[in-house]
Order: sequence, then structure tokens, then C-alpha cells
Amino acid sequence: GLRMIVSGVPRIPEASVDSTAKNFHWGDLIQARIEAADRGAQNALLLGLDGNLAEGAGFNVFVVIDGQLQTPGKDCLHGITRRTVLEIAASEGIDAAVTDIPAAQLNKVSEIFITSSAGGVFAVTQLDDRQIGDGVIGTLTSKIRAEYWRRRLSAEWSVEVDYDNYCCKCVIKNIRF
Repeated sequence: GLRMIVSGVPRIPEASVDSTAKNFHWGDLIQARIEAADRGAQNALLLGLDGNLAEGAGFNVFVVIDGQLQTPGKDCLHGITRRTVLEIAASEGIDAAVTDIPAAQLNKVSEIFITSSAGGVFAVTQLDDRQIGDGVIGTLTSKIRAEYWRRRLSAEWSVEVDYDNYCCKCVIKNIRF
């Protein structure tokens, strides 16, 4: 799993930049990644100005606290893979909530994972200098990751793109200047 930190760099507030939409503001996210590298971690989680868990650079975060899967509802992109994980939780009977997650609650987590469209579901096994759970991918994370990839690779949940018959040349030749 990943080694991560909780960054001292706060996530820019939604009053300044709408984090629920993709944007080009990454100053805080890049600063947090630099801090992570300086502290020997692979990446960083950011908190909002209110002290609640937000997101990281290019990923959403999920935690398991007292058996419940939780993800932040504000100061974060409402990503496609995040939504897919919430759909998986609902279909698998996993108790899940979109909620505020105060930084103090991170001491109670038994599992953490992050999600991104490019990579899917990644387990976090160390946060700051603390091992998460048994230090290996957790049971709930494993279950969600397996179902995510089953769906992503199945014809039922995928649309094949025929690149031989739909390419940039075909699109470009139909553009009039």
C-alpha cells in the first residue's frame, strides 16, 4: 500500500475555487506533494480550512471508521471513480456515507484507500508514521477494488472504442476553417 501524510497545506476553500469541478488550480495540491516527498511519503491528503478531510492531488479518499465507509462531501472533486465506489458500496450492502471527516477521526481508521480514474482503487497502509490496520490492504478495500476492476473490464460496464474507424484524421478532415 501507499505511504501518505496529512499535509499541513490546507485545501483551497470552495469559496475561492469550486473543487467539485475539474480546474487548473493545483497550487495547494503541488505544495502538499512536495511536503510528502520531503517527509518520505508517496503522497498527501489535504484538509479543508475547517479541519475536515478533503482530497489529494488527482484523487479522492475513502476511510473506514467503525465499519462504515466514509468519503468527504466538500472541498473535493466529485469524481467518477468516487461515484463508482459509492455505487459499488450500495450494490454490495456496504454501509457508506458522504460526510465530514474531522482530522482527529483519522486516528480511528481501520482502512484508507484513494480513487482515481487513471488508476482505480489504491490502498493506503501508512498515514504519517502510523500503520493503518494490519499494514496490508484491508478486507473492505480489497472487496471494493476487485468489484471495481470486474466492472471496469466487463462488457456490461464498458464501451469499446474502435480507434481504427474513429481517429483524429476523420474528425479533423470534417472541420471547416
